[in-house]
Amino acid sequence: MIRLAALALALLAWAPAGWARFDGLIEGPVAVPIAPGGSAAGSLRLSGYLARPDRPGRFPMVLLTHGAPRDGRDRATMRAEGAARQARDFARRGWVALSVLRRGYGSSEGAFAEGAGPCQDRTYAAAGRAAAVDLRQAAGWLAQQAWSDGRRLLLVGVSAGGFAATALASDPPPGLAGVVSFAGGRGSRGPDDVCRADRLVEAFAEYGRTARAPALWIYAENDLFFGPELSRAMHAAYVAGGAAAEFHMLPPFGSDGHAVYARAQDQWWPLVDAFLRRHGLPTWSPEALTLAAVPAVGERHRAAFERYLAGPGEKAFAASPSGRFGWATGRDSSEAAREAALDFCRGPAADTGCRPYFVNLAPAP
Repeated sequence: MIRLAALALALLAWAPAGWARFDGLIEGPVAVPIAPGGSAAGSLRLSGYLARPDRPGRFPMVLLTHGAPRDGRDRATMRAEGAARQARDFARRGWVALSVLRRGYGSSEGAFAEGAGPCQDRTYAAAGRAAAVDLRQAAGWLAQQAWSDGRRLLLVGVSAGGFAATALASDPPPGLAGVVSFAGGRGSRGPDDVCRADRLVEAFAEYGRTARAPALWIYAENDLFFGPELSRAMHAAYVAGGAAAEFHMLPPFGSDGHAVYARAQDQWWPLVDAFLRRHGLPTWSPEALTLAAVPAVGERHRAAFERYLAGPGEKAFAASPSGRFGWATGRDSSEAAREAALDFCRGPAADTGCRPYFVNLAPAP
């Protein structure tokens, strides 16, 4: 009984109130204390959502940061759990992942601090640095947690968040190992209409003179916030100062390619996984996730398995000795993914030989 009581207390410490265990992960909301502008320690709280592996150890940190709506009134509607799926997918790759709302967004405390001035006279570089203040302090809080490895930090930002992450990289916090920017930029006020695009390019040039962490930039051909010509100009300005950034242009996606981060994870995860491997950062292992144990493997299996690996969790892959297979991604739980994969595998013939071989990024138990 004493041992059981001690175990219960340990579990409570491992999963704070409001958090939940989710198929091998622990996740839930957090309040991130920050002290901007030299104010009292922890005087403000940023709204956050955190996911991490459900096992002992210290894990490298990834900070996920959001964009900014064109209409400032929409900032109040934003929620940190909007990036829960991306945080969960990073946690499955061995990271402690924190999605955090900067000041002036959602329920985060503090006034909006990222104003860049009137459209005809934008001060983008200063606005990016203002946003980076919140990210630096959130990363510092995360590094202090018992389950974080503060020696390795990855910044992942979308749109204005990609711009903020790039600003932070120009004056990096301890342990910065890389930056992934999805459709990074500021100042879009309408489709293909950016306030003082020349000043936006200049801001990236300024950041690139001191940023040295490896970066991955991802855009889509039909991005209506930052089109191909502008995104390539921003990238050229950034690397001209000595910064290192791989640039990838995805094919058109939907009606506006600016949504790839939220809605096209199967297109960008292979790029991000490859980036992580090149720089010695955690992700799934191709040696551990192979079809070697799956019976009756053919080319159709291999093509489907590549799509499975690229897809968002929660996911599962099932197969049968008869050669049938099925897979499912993006489900509400790994159990739901297993059941869907088995249903697809069994098919109309109700193949009884089907069983799960992979769940998320690990062989099935």
